[in-house]
Amino acid sequence: MDAGCPTGFTQCGAQCVNLDRDNTHCGRCSNSCGAGSLCDGTGQCALTCQQNFTDCNGACMNLEKDRDNCGTCGVVCAAGQVCSAGVCALSCQFGLTDCNGTCVDVQSDEANCGACGVSCGAGEVCNGSGTCQLSCQTGLTDCSGTCVNTNSDRANCGACGVSCGVGEVCNGSGTCQLSCQTGLTDCSGTCVNTNSDRANCGGCGVSCSAGEVCNGSGTCELSCQTGLTDCSGTCVDTNSDRAHCGGCGVSCSAGEVCNGSGTCQLSCQSSLTDCSGTCVDTNSDRANCGACGVTCADGEICDGAGTCQLSCQAGLTDCSGTCANTQSDEANCGGCGVTCNAGELCESGTCTAPVVATYAGSLTPENGRWNYNNTVGLPGAEALCASTFAGSSVCSVTQLQTAAAAGELVGATDTAGTQVNSFWAEDPGTANNRRCFNGTPWDYQTAHFGLFGNSVALNNATGALGGIAVSGCNSGSHWVACCF
Repeated sequence: MDAGCPTGFTQCGAQCVNLDRDNTHCGRCSNSCGAGSLCDGTGQCALTCQQNFTDCNGACMNLEKDRDNCGTCGVVCAAGQVCSAGVCALSCQFGLTDCNGTCVDVQSDEANCGACGVSCGAGEVCNGSGTCQLSCQTGLTDCSGTCVNTNSDRANCGACGVSCGVGEVCNGSGTCQLSCQTGLTDCSGTCVNTNSDRANCGGCGVSCSAGEVCNGSGTCELSCQTGLTDCSGTCVDTNSDRAHCGGCGVSCSAGEVCNGSGTCQLSCQSSLTDCSGTCVDTNSDRANCGACGVTCADGEICDGAGTCQLSCQAGLTDCSGTCANTQSDEANCGGCGVTCNAGELCESGTCTAPVVATYAGSLTPENGRWNYNNTVGLPGAEALCASTFAGSSVCSVTQLQTAAAAGELVGATDTAGTQVNSFWAEDPGTANNRRCFNGTPWDYQTAHFGLFGNSVALNNATGALGGIAVSGCNSGSHWVACCF
């Protein structure tokens, strides 16, 4: 104690200080405690730690986080560990994961692929993206999750999914090829036994003929079933074969059959009769009509019912046992017994007086509406014929045909001196719709009512007429002929 200072205090310079607790004069004047220290009450500088720190051998340590003093002074965490909440724990660098105390990369670790504890299967790797995938060794290919050798795998020959066919192998070069067992030969992709295969007998492509077999030694030979005989390389039944009846080469005659017992005999089909060794139909055979030996007379046929009767060719009619043409026969004109009068002819089955036709000449051509002497139709033409060629009238088609047959139309010209090459075919017996008829024959020249006119062409050089043709009343002109 110094004079002037209270009890427990000491005069240091101008101040009274407590040397037991003053940080600037700790234990003695001017003895200052360093930073982080304080005068501990006994005149000694002692360490002082802030809140949550602990004095560990003269140093303030955070026992919650300090790796060398973890939880307690002097507890040191192992390499790779950190102090967390006063406990040593594993510390994994960025990109690694703590899996049961080990830092692993779950993107590529096969025991922890994608997550801790996810282990890849045998032959798999963790692909760097956290997924297990197949890893095939060099020379193998991943085919749908299986490592295969595409050079030799039958189900994946040359490439995944290429399967070899039945009987084929993958040849070690990635190609399917046939594999034939011992005793068989590859013939165009098929394993065959060339000792017994008919299509490849003795060698590929050697085919046995119909009826032959490959005999087991690679040779084709004929094989006849039971009941057949080999006749010059053909299997035949000598009981019924017409060319080998009873034995090879024994041939039956025409009309004969081999009767099933090896004997040739005549065979007539149903409805035929054996007449002196010939099969005939007595219903229609003229030499055996109704029975063998009954012969029909000349001009008769056997009518299909076994009776002889007259047979007239097409176009003729049986008139009381004589074949007659009723279209031209004056004694049977139009029908049997119809007789024409003296001087008449039978034409088209009708008795007609003979036509005496003399061609007079031709009027100038007109269309279907005739207009002569200012009179329309047939009457005007009749008047002009009579006045131009005295005593003549319009020729009928029948008169024209007669004149043509007589050569009268060769070089025909009309009243104007023009060469004629066709005529209107006037025929009173023809339907009016073929005479341009609209009230009077040959008075119509339009197409409104569907009327037409018959015409015939003329070869002017020969005088021959063509057949009757149908012309439009307004589609062209033809000449009108006049006859006596």
